Amino acid sequence: MSAVTRIFSVIAAAVHPGYRASRNPGERRERGFTLIEVVAGVAIMATIGGVMVTSMWELTTAGAIGGAKQSVTVEIRRAALWLERDIYRTTSTDIPDASAPVSSAQLEWTDDTGPHVCIYTLSGSDLIRTCDGVPSTVAKNLSGLGFTRAGSLLTVAFTATAPTRTTINETVDINLAMKGG
Repeated sequence: MSAVTRIFSVIAAAVHPGYRASRNPGERRERGFTLIEVVAGVAIMATIGGVMVTSMWELTTAGAIGGAKQSVTVEIRRAALWLERDIYRTTSTDIPDASAPVSSAQLEWTDDTGPHVCIYTLSGSDLIRTCDGVPSTVAKNLSGLGFTRAGSLLTVAFTATAPTRTTINETVDINLAMKGG
């Protein structure tokens, strides 16, 4: 052993009584982890765990918001599909010309199968279409509905709201011309 190694061994033995200098200068005796190493490892694991939990929470929240937005879009499309289909065939309606919006509408037309009458109303949050006396729900989660008329042009304004996240909603105005009028 060199003089420097011997001096180091003496100092290390004085500071740490359990220290034993190895006979081989390149050999080091492992006795476990120090408290600092354990604390550093726990801190690193806690940081990684925190980042993972936060990321998973954000992904879950983003998925829920995306699902709510999708449900609003689906309900708007359902309502618009039925309204467009019936308004294009409509020859007369009970909606007064140039008046304030009304909450329900009666649409009438005659085709090859005979005369038809369809009434659109909002029942709770469901858009109900009663056509020739047969009611059916054509859209859900609507929070507003209004019909206005200017000549043969009908404007339908409706708002769809996500059932699980009421802060997510969308209002749509559709302008459609009646077949006659």
